Amino acid sequence: ARARHAAQAVPDDVSWATLSDLAIWVLHFELQTGAPGITVEILDWAQRYLRGDLFRIGVLQFDLRPFGGPIRVYRHQRDRSLRLTLLDGREIDPRTGDPFEDPSARAPLDDAWSLVADPSSPILDMHIPAGTKLGEREVAHAIRDGLAFFAARRPDVSPVGAAGEAWLLDPQMTFLLPKNAGLHAIQADCCLYPSVLLEAKTIRRLFGPDVTREMLPMLPRDRMTSLLRTVVDHLADPKNTLRARGGLLLREELDAILARV
Repeated sequence: ARARHAAQAVPDDVSWATLSDLAIWVLHFELQTGAPGITVEILDWAQRYLRGDLFRIGVLQFDLRPFGGPIRVYRHQRDRSLRLTLLDGREIDPRTGDPFEDPSARAPLDDAWSLVADPSSPILDMHIPAGTKLGEREVAHAIRDGLAFFAARRPDVSPVGAAGEAWLLDPQMTFLLPKNAGLHAIQADCCLYPSVLLEAKTIRRLFGPDVTREMLPMLPRDRMTSLLRTVVDHLADPKNTLRARGGLLLREELDAILARV
């Protein structure tokens, strides 16, 4: 991986920050299981930066690739507002990532709306490293620096912005983590959309490689962080779920955020 980074003239600080993800997950595994190691699931994910495709820039990890969200994004030519539709045409609420309950109440998209992003659009695919504390300023600066980083290496490609999927983007986090102002600001900045990230995968990441939802009430709470206890308490109700969301931030909105933070 270091040789691949060197061939791309990746700065040492970016290279080491990127590869430190391995240490984070090995430690995470040891805290969960009592033995050093790494899961096959995490090692599979690590191939993206071991190949030299994905890099950590600031507080986030980025990979330049086609947009993976199952949506189309339209911008109004005059007021610059955005509207999002699923690929089947249903419009979604960018504040929740859910389809509008009454689609008939929405005015149809007309010639004033231009398509600005769809699954064919190049984008910075962003990920939140484990254990990272997020703030609006830090995220905006990381995306800005990530765009500059990849522009120097792929000047032929112009990403429309940045997007990523995470359980922390679940709108429920506003209520479950009321003191996390940075996370709430990021949710408000992004257009949210449905995610394919499964609850079971999130539970394995948080609690251990073999842990299922049914096992959560039996785990020792004294070894949990306050965040993990919050998740366990939330999932104690069978009606509750962890509803991961995608978050999309286009360049125009990023510029506005950077101008005020």
